Amino acid sequence: MNFLNSEAGLYFRPRSEFNNEFDFIRQFLFLARPKLTKKLFFQLPAGLYLTPNGSGFENMVIAPESERAAQWKSIHPSNRQRLCEIYRNKAHYEAMMEQGRKIAEENKKNEIKREPRSLGNRPSAK
Repeated sequence: MNFLNSEAGLYFRPRSEFNNEFDFIRQFLFLARPKLTKKLFFQLPAGLYLTPNGSGFENMVIAPESERAAQWKSIHPSNRQRLCEIYRNKAHYEAMMEQGRKIAEENKKNEIKREPRSLGNRPSAK
């Protein structure tokens, strides 16, 4: 059973199931966010880019099947079973990270442009 073609694989919800546009778009930032299991790892196609959700292991390109066993052994056992994110390739990952940085910069600029709240308008904590 192939992860990408299975019912448990990639599943994107339609726009109508979301309350706002941001949540709808957010589901496309990465292909999937599953737990890193041995079964999943060996089902993934070669070339996909795998990143840990947080810390746990180094980002990696999924190796061809002939090299997959050695690659699995390189992941420390304590880092298995953790959530990871799967991207199409390293360029897709980097593009998503760059997009995130741009959004963060825009948010900072917008925060600076807003007028600071006057301390006199704050309720006092007595």
